[in-house]
This record gives sequence, C-alpha cells and structure tokens, in this order.
Amino acid sequence: MLRIQAGIYKNRKLKKPKNARAIQSKLRQKIFDYLKDFVTNADVLDLFAGAGTFGIEALSHGANSVTFVEKNKSAIKTIQENIELLSLQNNTEIIRSDAITYLNKTSHTKNTCYNIIFIDPPFKMLLHYTPERQKRYIRSLLFRAYKLLKPRSVIILKLHKHLPLSLMSDMAVLDMQKHGINMIYYLVQPQYISKQQKKYLKIHNTNRFFTYNEQKSKFKKHIPVINKITEEQIYKIIDKDLTN
Repeated sequence: MLRIQAGIYKNRKLKKPKNARAIQSKLRQKIFDYLKDFVTNADVLDLFAGAGTFGIEALSHGANSVTFVEKNKSAIKTIQENIELLSLQNNTEIIRSDAITYLNKTSHTKNTCYNIIFIDPPFKMLLHYTPERQKRYIRSLLFRAYKLLKPRSVIILKLHKHLPLSLMSDMAVLDMQKHGINMIYYLVQPQYISKQQKKYLKIHNTNRFFTYNEQKSKFKKHIPVINKITEEQIYKIIDKDLTN
C-alpha cells in the first residue's frame, strides 16, 4: 500500500495495482523536500503517471492542478480510484495517451502550459533501446515538454543512472540527485535566471544539444549545491533578463 508522504493529505493511503509503476516514497519525499514551496499553486504535468503518486503528492503540497498522462488501462483506473479517495476531481485531469503523442498534440494549444513537468519514462523500455535511440527518445521528450513550460518553470526528469541525459540547448541543469539506481535532474530555463544565480547551474548549454552521462564527473567539480529551492531562489528575475 502506498502513502502520501507530506502535505495536507499526509499518510493517506493510495492504491497501487501490480502492473502500475509508482515512484518510491523516499524518492518522492526527496524531490518535494528539494522543491519546497515551489510547488505551491503550480500547474503540474505528470507524464508516464503510473499510479499517479507524483501528481497526487504535488496536490498534497499545494499544487493548483495536475494533468496525468498514462497509456496503461489498469494504471488509469488506479489513478481514478486514488483521485476519488481524496475527492480531487476538480483539480485533476486524466489523459490516456502515449507521452510524446500528448506532448505533440498539446504543444499546438496555446492555453495549455505548466509550472512543473515530471517525466518518468519506464526503465525497462529505455534500457532495451540502443544508446543512440535512448538519446533521441529522451531528447524528443524534453524538446516537446519545453514548449509547454510557463516562464520560470521546471522539468523534473527521472532516469536510470546508466541512461544518458540528452539535453536540448535552451535548458540547463540546476541540480542532480542520485537515489539508488535513479538519477533525478532538475531542468530550468536559463533565460529567466540572473547572472548571479547561473553560478549554481550544474550544466548550462547554449547553442547545441548535449549528452551528459553520470559517469563523467568533470561537470560536478567545484560547483555549489543548492539543498532546497523555492521559485524565488531558482528564478531571480531582472528586467534586462526579460528583454533579451
């Protein structure tokens, strides 16, 4: 049985069928401890939603709305049951779709944008791909998700530690967390970050796609780590930043 880790629904139980994925409770807690108040009033997109644990945890922490995207019929049923358990129907939308199909379709809808996009592609699927196909798939997800971000927003990408991060040019890695076999990447929009804040970035790309693998440590040296962040800490807006 799953439980909500913190927030207004703390310790409430959630359902999980055998064939639906759910992000581990300790890992969920680690992510939301890191985000702290950034999630408050956020519109959240939970891709590869599984049992919906990330999105429901976000609502417990004060998110305004969550859109769950999942293609597995059994997982969709579980999300619906968990939403009904907590009476969250007015704050949620469930889309039965492949993630890239949803992103492609929604990128043409100007009124649909998010503050937080959580991407958790299934390890088993990606680990069966060739390295080149892994890079293309991850890059494709990020490229499409980026189009749906509101200003001063964040993408949280969860990958197996042996999978490469293929990062599009207009994004930057604020931080990385390792949890068992998982790597969690916090991806932000560098055009909204002040010059002072950019010194905290783990990786900052400008003009090209870039593939980062956890095995390569040269990008980790001599860079300060932010333990917890709020919206104000990530994005310190300056007028000149907005006019560029």
